[in-house]
Order: sequence, then C-alpha cells, then structure tokens
Amino acid sequence: EANVLNAVASTVALRTSLLRLLYQKPPYANLKDFMDCFRQEVDMNRFETLSHLTTACQGFNLLQRSDPGASAGINSLKDIIHFLKHGVLVFKSSSMANRILSLRPNWHRKDTKERSDLEKKEEALEYLLDLRSKIVMTEIPARLEKEFKMAHLVSTFLDQLHIALDIQQEIHNLNTAGHFAFQEGYKLELKLGMDTKEFHVTLERLKDELIDWTKIVKV
Repeated sequence: EANVLNAVASTVALRTSLLRLLYQKPPYANLKDFMDCFRQEVDMNRFETLSHLTTACQGFNLLQRSDPGASAGINSLKDIIHFLKHGVLVFKSSSMANRILSLRPNWHRKDTKERSDLEKKEEALEYLLDLRSKIVMTEIPARLEKEFKMAHLVSTFLDQLHIALDIQQEIHNLNTAGHFAFQEGYKLELKLGMDTKEFHVTLERLKDELIDWTKIVKV
C-alpha cells in the first residue's frame, strides 16, 4: 500500500533525525530532562520534520481504520461515501501551492467512539491525490453500486476534486499576485457532496477577483 510505504519511509526518516537524541544522549533523569533535550535537538518548525511526522501519522491512522478483509481500493470507495456526507475541503492561502488544499474528513461523525480530537483533523493534499488514484483504478463491486449508486458518487467526488484543484491554483495566483485579501489568514471551506454548481461559482468568483486585481495593480 502506497500510504503505508510512505508512512514507513517517513518513520525511518524521523528515526534517523532522532538518533542522537534517542541513542547517544540517554539516560535521562526524567521526562522534563528528555523534553528539554528534544527541544534543543529537534526543530519542529522545519517543514521537512513536520511533513514526515504528518505522513507517518496519517498513514498509520488510515491503516487502523481500514478493513483488513478488503482491498485499499474498496476501502477508498467506502471512504468516498463518508466524505460526500461529512467531508469538508479546506483552502488556506499560502505561497506554496501544495499546502493550500486539505480535507477535513470529520471521522468522529462516522464512529462516535473515536476521540473528539479527530473533529478538526485535516488530511493533506497528498492524501486526496492518493485517494483519487485508488478509486480510478478500482472496479466498483456490484453490491456497492446497487446499495449506494457508487458510480455516481465516484463521479461526483472526482468532479468536485478536479474543480477544487483549480480553486487551489486560483488562490495561489491571488496570493502570489499580492492581493491583500488572499494572504496569510485567508480561509475557504466547501462541503463535499453539495451541488457541484457551487464549486463552479466559487472558481469563477476567484477568477474574476484575479482579473480585477490585475487591473488595479496595472493602474
């Protein structure tokens, strides 16, 4: 599974970066002593460190939620059903295009036994792209098609993700063009599964914003 392999690779990278802390510094007198050393040795503001940590957590969390008796593709199809009911696409302005779009799955609405801290958990763009790859390569089982009209749900998800990627690009364009309203702090949310026309309306509005801003800057 690609997500598990990525999680393992990120875990290895994290272990390598922590070798000195884990194997050369010990023993530690107490937890406070360990945390003091951790803060000195590890720069959590580095994008690479955060990226590896996020990938490892997301990969293994996804593995825990998966049905061991089903393929990754089938599990992804089942996730699509949940996302179109409860998932929210979150856009946050950034100068880095691949950090603008994320998914808030709202897993807590699927299983009330899961921790409440999952309410605000977000999956990065890579997760969405990986999910897209899996579902387009998966043949829809007759049972899922009969029960959920799965082909329609998949089509809706893919259409809305496609437009969301265009929206991401427009937000990035507005950010790099210097539009004051699309700098750090800008946030947009679109609920997956709502009328796809709303996605188109949002995209066209952002395109108009860029056209208007370009005219203002030229003046």
